[in-house]
Amino acid sequence: MSKRPFLHSPCAPGGFAVPRDHAVRGVPGVHAVPRDRAVSRFFNALLFPIPGAFLTLLLTTLLSGLLVLFLSAVTGSLASASSGEWKGKRVVKDGVVHVMNPAEPMEPPAIYELRELWRLESETEDGELVFGALYGVEVDEESNVYLLDRQLCTVHVISPTGQYLRSIGRAGEGPGELGNPTRLSFLNDGTVCIADGNRGKLVLLTRDGQPAGEWRVKLNGYDRTSLEVAFSTPNGFLASVATRRFGKETIRHSDLIGIFDDEGQPIAKVAEREYKRVRGGGFIYDEASRASLRLLGTTVDGGPLVAQSYLDYRIDVFGPDGRKRMVIEREYEPVRRSKELIAENRALLEGNCSRRRNPKIIVSEYEMSISEATGREDGSILVGMSRSWINLPEGVADIRDVFDAEGRFIRQAVMRKDISPEDDYIFYCGHRVLISVAGFSAQVASVGGTGVAEGSEDIGEVRLPTAIWCEMV
Repeated sequence: MSKRPFLHSPCAPGGFAVPRDHAVRGVPGVHAVPRDRAVSRFFNALLFPIPGAFLTLLLTTLLSGLLVLFLSAVTGSLASASSGEWKGKRVVKDGVVHVMNPAEPMEPPAIYELRELWRLESETEDGELVFGALYGVEVDEESNVYLLDRQLCTVHVISPTGQYLRSIGRAGEGPGELGNPTRLSFLNDGTVCIADGNRGKLVLLTRDGQPAGEWRVKLNGYDRTSLEVAFSTPNGFLASVATRRFGKETIRHSDLIGIFDDEGQPIAKVAEREYKRVRGGGFIYDEASRASLRLLGTTVDGGPLVAQSYLDYRIDVFGPDGRKRMVIEREYEPVRRSKELIAENRALLEGNCSRRRNPKIIVSEYEMSISEATGREDGSILVGMSRSWINLPEGVADIRDVFDAEGRFIRQAVMRKDISPEDDYIFYCGHRVLISVAGFSAQVASVGGTGVAEGSEDIGEVRLPTAIWCEMV
């Protein structure tokens, strides 16, 4: 399981603002370009007074030619800086275009400062818990921020200025109550949708927290169904479902991603992975195997973005009807985990599997290569990967790969802020970003783990969870 939650928040995605030119320490390909100063000095020279009509005419003629050459040179340099030659290739396999990208993007990185708008501490001065482990964010039309709290089984509503307004939903088994919330979204009418994983349903709430019904997947031929994640799209509901069928000697499992109508009936099956295990043979959780099929996010028109490998850098792009549009691939070297990262992820997985009897946990030596993907209004796709947060330069909070509508790797988006990338979660919501400080530690603590390697005496600095709401500048 990746330390970064790979369930992306489907906030209305938008294109990034044009970045300012400035250098980022430790990030290759980023340079300061003081073009305004150079142009200013050039035109100051043009205004220097020279007497004499002949000299004026001569100077004007010469400078006109120089000006044309100068502007041509500037235009050419700007064009070469903003666009490069794509060195990948396109291959058609089984009627689907595979876009094969090299390791390096076409253009230099785009740099964004994360400017803090407000922050909310997890505890009051007298120790009262305000929120626990945050796992998602949404924004309504009035710019109120909705924070999904997986630990407290609720959604906190915060005003645009950072004032706590209310919490909706609570732990329980009654109408509008939650057991294992995993995803947050809105219906077209503004109803709040919360995926309740183990109970296999979407819990629907009004904006003030009143129960508004529920939505369930209706699949025939299975003995048990659980909802990994589900949310509303313009074309119905997109869901990742885990199913089981019990035989005399074996249990057949199926992980399925599909599109469903308002009644929960399947419209299209996007992807499926099946496996089986022997009954009574004990519970085995192999991280790399179980997390191979993942719903990463959606395109702007509601098409699923799917990963079908734990280590391969590959995104299957589907249309809103469930038909595969293209496959995006990129040359990528998986990131090997340190002993500390292995111990932390083992603690989290053991906590999640604590209800099983003597579970066997197999932790991958590598980080999941792709954790999430977000479609944007211009058709481009923003991708979070293992190198988004591991071994980043000082002052860099996050790095995302950006692919254009044709699937070409065009640039990386670099987010600058002084945080702890290996412990702080980042959730994107249009031009806004939620930083969940100590988000990973909060996740581990919420399931009863510590994440400290066995035999270690140094648990490091104790950091209380904090929600920081930022805008990208």
